[in-house]
Amino acid sequence: MTRARSLIQIYLAGAEWKYIHPLMDAGGLPNFERLVSKGLMGNLYSPPPLASPVLDATVGTGRFASEHGVLDRLV
Repeated sequence: MTRARSLIQIYLAGAEWKYIHPLMDAGGLPNFERLVSKGLMGNLYSPPPLASPVLDATVGTGRFASEHGVLDRLV
């Protein structure tokens, strides 16, 4: 029998590793540093359009906008 694995995905809109790494290195983000050191990290490829609702739905579902149906900002 295989054991189920847990997954936690953290999505920080507008956050960039080039700013986060220096803060972690300076000890300014100890809890975030701990999460990164015990897991994985990476850059999110963001295909256009770069609208938060579209990106949020893409990250949350793991599907492209054409598949999840959120194609623009809600008005």
